[in-house]
Amino acid sequence: MSEYGGRSLTAIGSGSLTEQLGYRMEPPANSDGDTENQYLGRDDTNNIDESVLRGKLAYSPSDDLKLGLTLFYLDADNGYDAFSLYNTRKTLSDKPGRDQQESWAGALTGQWSGNENFTL
Repeated sequence: MSEYGGRSLTAIGSGSLTEQLGYRMEPPANSDGDTENQYLGRDDTNNIDESVLRGKLAYSPSDDLKLGLTLFYLDADNGYDAFSLYNTRKTLSDKPGRDQQESWAGALTGQWSGNENFTL
């Protein structure tokens, strides 16, 4: 749930591609919202504009070996104009801030349990 003109939408899909290969995918999620800046006459100075993409693959070529791959992407271009004198979401900033980031991340995992005394 979002307030003040915000919107968000997310979805997740997962399943098996083969008997040994599974996936989980979260397509891009976007979010928006706003605050009114009376000094600049704009309503987009505290907006949230973020896109996130996540994906996972799980591979089990045998009973004792499990491999995983995770990928993550974030694109954030947010305004920062949150200080309101009377807590009304109406600001007077002449130079609102920005919070911008574009990031990729990934992880590889592996688990081998081919020995009864230990697991790697």
